[in-house]
Amino acid sequence: MNKNKMLLLLAIGMIMVGCKNGNKNKNQAELRHVTDTLFVVGVLHQPTAMHNYARKYLKCVNKQGNIYDVEMDLMPNAYTIVGHDRDAIVSYIERGDTIVVRDGVIVKNITMDNMVNRYVNSR
Repeated sequence: MNKNKMLLLLAIGMIMVGCKNGNKNKNQAELRHVTDTLFVVGVLHQPTAMHNYARKYLKCVNKQGNIYDVEMDLMPNAYTIVGHDRDAIVSYIERGDTIVVRDGVIVKNITMDNMVNRYVNSR
């Protein structure tokens, strides 16, 4: 084989190795059995569409660097809090908030609680 063909095969091989079909986010974990405090680094709010409830997607990280993708269904009208207290917590989560997750369920928004306490105690 001459040098030109060898270089061409080497280049093709390097391209093929770079195009692996695998999980690109290897450090993402499931939130199902997690009890931890997470920092919200990204929020995507998908409003209601025909036959679909509003959805909220969160990208969170803990102190160890584990990244979690959270996907939640909101109520039919995302701005009307119906039923559970959890719905009120999920509806108001924004980027930069610190949340508490217990067994995969968001139970507390620490940032929102701190804002309420700061306002009430500022008299």
